[in-house]
Amino acid sequence: MTWELTIDPAAAWGGADPPSLIPVDGPFVLAMRRHVAGVGVSDRVVLELYGYEIVERVREGLATGVAGSRRLAVPFCPVTGCAAADVTHHAVAELLAMLPAGLRWRVEHRDVEAVARAQLEFFGLPVFDPPRYVDLLATGRGPAEPERQVVGAFLRDGDRVLLERRPATARVYPSVWDSPGGHLEVGETSVEALHRELAEELGVRPLRFRRFAVVDDVEPATGLRYRHHVFVVDRFAGEVRAREGQALRWFGLQELGSDPSVLALTARLAVQLSEPRRW
Repeated sequence: MTWELTIDPAAAWGGADPPSLIPVDGPFVLAMRRHVAGVGVSDRVVLELYGYEIVERVREGLATGVAGSRRLAVPFCPVTGCAAADVTHHAVAELLAMLPAGLRWRVEHRDVEAVARAQLEFFGLPVFDPPRYVDLLATGRGPAEPERQVVGAFLRDGDRVLLERRPATARVYPSVWDSPGGHLEVGETSVEALHRELAEELGVRPLRFRRFAVVDDVEPATGLRYRHHVFVVDRFAGEVRAREGQALRWFGLQELGSDPSVLALTARLAVQLSEPRRW
């Protein structure tokens, strides 16, 4: 089955052609209108719930086994909605990655007034800034351009760096050696994430560290765009332990460039560590 989802605010009041994937009289919209505004749910949670509802309705349609194509509409792009609400850390990109391969998105551009009306009709409260949403969607900040923020740390011992093996079951960057680290949590800075991730994964606390690079990279399996905040840690407190059961290994800087088991981005950055320092 081939899917095409049209982003059209008119879907919020049943005025879109093709019809809405999420019925305006269905349980999701009714719950948004009746309950969400009264319990103080954050914009991020509302948009993540909306993204999850899109995925579930598409998967439900696939499960019916209906042959042919399905052309349906949704009122908003959740990724653009997050950007227009200044929500920088969210799970919407990962949720949309669960949609079937080959799904096509189409945008029906509407004016600010239509978008403002749609979010009140659909969510029951303002979730994002309509003028900014319209501008972002018009300039291509749509479902094909998600972004996630992650932190990575090179623990360095002379000419060696510590890497950990990512599990084969990992949804992104599986089965490769990579620097310890992980996603930034909501409201967290990259330095705060550095301290938290090293404590959680290795049981150490960075004492001397520097920001080494900020790099954007597209994960090949999902097509998700990641922003990597990379640090070098020259001194740390505590003894390195694999607190999450991961494999750990010290790599020589000179061997990384030719080792195919190391994530290419990590290898490229690590090799640069042998260049003269610029503190």
